[in-house]
Amino acid sequence: MGRHYLLLPKYDYSLIWQVIQGLCDEAEAPDWKTIASRLSRYGRWEFEDYNTL
Repeated sequence: MGRHYLLLPKYDYSLIWQVIQGLCDEAEAPDWKTIASRLSRYGRWEFEDYNTL
C-alpha cells in the first residue's frame, strides 16, 4: 500500500474489503480521535486536517 492508495494486480472487491476490514479490526485506541488518526495513514479522511476552535 502507498499512502492513500491500495495497489492490486487486478480489481478484486473481496480482497479490497479484506484489507480494509483488517486495518479496522487492528485499530485499537482509547478513543475515536486516535483510531481515526491511525486509520488516516492508509486512506484519505474528510476530517484529516480538521481543527476545532
